[in-house]
Amino acid sequence: MSTIVSPYPPADAAGVAAPAEASWWRLRLEPNADGHTVVVRTNAKDGDLSTATWCSWEIFDGHSAHVDAGLDRPTLVRLTYLPGGRHFVDVLHIGPPTPAEWVRLTDAGVFVHPDDRDGVV
Repeated sequence: MSTIVSPYPPADAAGVAAPAEASWWRLRLEPNADGHTVVVRTNAKDGDLSTATWCSWEIFDGHSAHVDAGLDRPTLVRLTYLPGGRHFVDVLHIGPPTPAEWVRLTDAGVFVHPDDRDGVV
């Protein structure tokens, strides 16, 4: 399981000055033994998200990588759910974020997520 950590709330496209070499990467999420594809955690007090300062996404990719999604350098993370129960995590990152089988979605320097361009994936 790898973990992606981010300030909370996570950055949006307007607030990110990603490195020029960054591109969007996608990893298909497979369920763990409990049927979860991702576990999202925050440090919110008593479930009140207005008190949260960080969040994390634990992905079941068979690795133990820790990806910094904005604590030290800005980047973007989003979960994508497609018909048929296909779940993905997409990360704007320089190179594949973990050793898993990531697929590059955009060329380097293209910071607009493919799902946000005229509705075409």
